Amino acid sequence: MKVLNSVKAVSKEVEIAAKAFAGYTAAVTAAAGAITAFAYKSGADFEEGMSGVEAISGGTAEQMDKLSQKALTLGANTKFTAKEVSDGFNYMAMAGWSAEDMMAGIDGVINLAAAS
Repeated sequence: MKVLNSVKAVSKEVEIAAKAFAGYTAAVTAAAGAITAFAYKSGADFEEGMSGVEAISGGTAEQMDKLSQKALTLGANTKFTAKEVSDGFNYMAMAGWSAEDMMAGIDGVINLAAAS
């Protein structure tokens, strides 16, 4: 009888641990899903912004690659996101700036925006 009670006690502890683990797993899965959704949305927003720059500026594929790389670099190294940099490129293109002008001028524009 003592052995049976011990087995039941251990079984109960395993059941409690399994329920706790299931709750933890659900929380981790939900967090991972939210992070993935955010990353996907951010990437999609950036790509959409750069597509707008391409449409307005008429830049070549090579120029757009350079602008995208510049936006990603500035997004990683400044307080602005790559999407915000692409928005800046979009406004520059609407103002008639060429892709070369944007590449040459974005650092100054970023500095002015950061100072304001």
